[in-house]
Amino acid sequence: MNSINVETFIMAHNEEFLMPYLLRHYTSFSDVVILENNSTDKTVQIAESFPRTRVLRLKTDDVKDNQWIVDIKNSIYKDSKADYVIIVDADEFVYHEDILSVLYIAKSNGADIVATNWYEMCSTFLPSGQGQIYDEIKTGHIGAAKVNIFNPKIEINYEVGCHKSHPDTEAIKCFQSDIKTLHYRNISLDWVLKRNERDRNRLSKKNIESGWSYQYNYPEVKVIDDFNKELSISQVIL
Repeated sequence: MNSINVETFIMAHNEEFLMPYLLRHYTSFSDVVILENNSTDKTVQIAESFPRTRVLRLKTDDVKDNQWIVDIKNSIYKDSKADYVIIVDADEFVYHEDILSVLYIAKSNGADIVATNWYEMCSTFLPSGQGQIYDEIKTGHIGAAKVNIFNPKIEINYEVGCHKSHPDTEAIKCFQSDIKTLHYRNISLDWVLKRNERDRNRLSKKNIESGWSYQYNYPEVKVIDDFNKELSISQVIL
């Protein structure tokens, strides 16, 4: 197979648990840039221990501000020399057994955007092995997609939340792939409750005023109910 270059950008704040899974996955086919956001745990140390990985430390006054996040995602990739960039949060795994072959086909077809199939992954337990997270947690359901993979020569123009984007030209060519984006947010109820509390306490004034990340302010009883609903509609994806 002819070569293809991929560079992955990952937003991260206090992700020491997921970081080994993320980097075992993404460094297997990509160079990685960790967009580190005031972590106080071992996120940076773990990232720096992996090959093909560099850490870019960002300063945000230790708040979760969705406008700042989307501004970073809309600009951070522009100097990349890769054929494709991948932009993800720390719980998003862009997955295919032979992803480089798929991306090579997309490139050969002149694709600017490689569309993936989005899944909300769900489980009652956290992964515990030294392998890949998707080898342990295989159940989920179809979710609302994001554009994760694109040619860095285009302007992606994400909206806040990144589920919508507005590329800068009408001549964009999209390749519909069978790559999956696996969103590992609902991996045990305790995990969800703790991350909700973490992010609720970091919401910026603008987030609160704009109603962004409203789900972090849900009462615990609703979080539990939503988690159980996610589980009830999940099926084997992998």
